[in-house]
Amino acid sequence: MALFGHDDTNLQILEQRFKVHAYVKRDRSSGDISLVLRGPKKKIEKAVEFLHDREGTAALPVNNRENHAAEEFETPVAEHPEAIIITNSGKPLIPKTKNQRVYIEAIGNHDIVISSGPAGTGKTFLAVAYALKCLRSKRVSRIVLTRPVVEAGEKLGFLPGDLYEKLYPYLKPLYDAFYVMLGPEKFKALQVTETIEIVPLAYMRGRTLEDAFIILDEAQNTTMNQLKMFLTRMGQGSKIVITGDVTQIDLENKRLSGLEASEQVLGGIPGITFIRLNETDVVRHPLVKDMIRAFRSRRLKFQIPEQSAFQSAARLTLTLHPGKASRTAINKEILVVFCGDREARRVKKLFWGRAKDADVISFSYDEPPLIEILINVEQAKRQTPWALEKEILFLYIHGLLHILGHEDNSQVKRSAMLKLGEKILNNILGDK
Repeated sequence: MALFGHDDTNLQILEQRFKVHAYVKRDRSSGDISLVLRGPKKKIEKAVEFLHDREGTAALPVNNRENHAAEEFETPVAEHPEAIIITNSGKPLIPKTKNQRVYIEAIGNHDIVISSGPAGTGKTFLAVAYALKCLRSKRVSRIVLTRPVVEAGEKLGFLPGDLYEKLYPYLKPLYDAFYVMLGPEKFKALQVTETIEIVPLAYMRGRTLEDAFIILDEAQNTTMNQLKMFLTRMGQGSKIVITGDVTQIDLENKRLSGLEASEQVLGGIPGITFIRLNETDVVRHPLVKDMIRAFRSRRLKFQIPEQSAFQSAARLTLTLHPGKASRTAINKEILVVFCGDREARRVKKLFWGRAKDADVISFSYDEPPLIEILINVEQAKRQTPWALEKEILFLYIHGLLHILGHEDNSQVKRSAMLKLGEKILNNILGDK
């Protein structure tokens, strides 16, 4: 027992020195006590070797180095020359594609890097990793991450809680990246000293950030004025990385996106470079690449209604159905996915066992709270009696009616459902 120290202080020292988790376990039948170590294999082996060398000694030597914030996460990157950093789990974080390597080189060689690309390409994750690398090497003294708070279908005022609780879901993806690389405890320690700061973009106004690594995420949802405000926060010795995806703009007027216009305004200025990632750089599930490729190809082939029209259709459809299903649906985000015949048949076969044609397919999920409406644009083109935009909006309403419990499995029910959908559609278009 002396090995563990008073109040297990020796175990705490062991954890700090070798970056492992140590705890004591007692066998219920025999009463024997054993020490359990968890962590990367190499670190456990070093900790065990250290314990064997000090067998019979009552105390472990204390590491008396100063507790600087930037030293809280020193890792043996030298063992992996290509690694940006070593994550909290002991894995080296290495760029996986050619474009990702170009992206990391650009961050190292330029004061401002503006990166665009689809979800899952590592834009923000790699930027966070490089920021931690700069913090550890003392090239910067702090990291500041920000993103715009843009309402995507719901108003902040209707979300529960105080201001922090309302904003936290918008900033959560940034916290997740730090949890992976540092672990919650080290991340929170760096937050307390404001060595790492995560704030909404609106809170950046009036500040000047020197010797900082500053990351703006979700930049497609900033206007040009907001982007200008952000860039002018840059002080001496600072580095800026801007990331975003121009295919996921949540602004009501998508033409106002500052990210789309940034290259035209800032291109050619020394010290600023632009990096484009694409679906070949996606490092999530293999299906993500296929979906991004499909969405991009469809986007170029048809005109979809404005986002405000979808929102109006959802509001009217849901308010006409005050039942339990409607109340549940109101609290869910609605995602519209456009596809073709091939994708629609694949989904029908996967969920209903038959690969038959479909113009709209809808799903409702409780976790996450989401309604997904799949619209077959190819089928819509063939069957529409009016403009394609109008047909897409009609199918969207039809999908919502399915979520609310309407059925079209008989001629009578289908006729009634189509009439109700047309009534809602005409009401919306008549309001314009």
